[in-house]
Amino acid sequence: MSKKLTQNNILVGLSVFAIGLGLAACGGSTTSGSRPDPRPFLQTHKLDLIEGDCSSYRGVTKAFVPTMVQIAENSAQDERSLWAACFDGAPLRTMSWGPTINFGQVPSSLNGEVAAKFNQARALGLGPKLLKMVVHTPVRAKGSGQLEALEVAAQTADVGRVFMISDAQIDEVGGVNLLSATPAQIQHLITVWAPRLHGLRGVQLWFIGVGFLAPTSASVRRSQMLFRGLAKEIGASCSWSQSLPVTFPAYPQDC
Repeated sequence: MSKKLTQNNILVGLSVFAIGLGLAACGGSTTSGSRPDPRPFLQTHKLDLIEGDCSSYRGVTKAFVPTMVQIAENSAQDERSLWAACFDGAPLRTMSWGPTINFGQVPSSLNGEVAAKFNQARALGLGPKLLKMVVHTPVRAKGSGQLEALEVAAQTADVGRVFMISDAQIDEVGGVNLLSATPAQIQHLITVWAPRLHGLRGVQLWFIGVGFLAPTSASVRRSQMLFRGLAKEIGASCSWSQSLPVTFPAYPQDC
């Protein structure tokens, strides 16, 4: 009797083990809440975008040019492409990418450590061009169109990461007043904009500079509620900070 029970227990244990292997083979996980590995996505979506707020926030964006260079260095290390642009109140009509650079293209005579140093030099050399972009990009539409800027990113092929330098205080047609918006109004805005941003599924969204020049702390919290809700709705990951994190984690913290 005892021997029979022992054999049954062994069979049950083997069955559970086999099921576990099957789940792993199919990409399943026995750990709830675990994040998907972002590396396969970023290996095929090798474009990084820097979107600088050049409305009334332009002065702060200018101060973040060294941060943009840090982003460029990271793109260079991973041999990604990097496009940068400033946005105003109507990015769908006015935003133009430049400077742009493909760190994946290096002279065939260079390889290994020499190629890496070559790319780092190219990244550092973007500083004056990024500063010129911030200083001289004209404002063609009043306001601050963060949502439309994300829509432009959503319509751009092969995007893996978007770095938005902004206070995240939206001021555009179809937006809400973050000084007084209710949770219901913010949720309605998320419902309206999520379909327009579906192209950002799987993309890493980095919001940098949030809070600077914002009229109130409450408006910052409302903007975080808005962009966090959008990221969750479209299946994007996001980071929310006043400055660029010291290191680039494999997966950004939830904003």
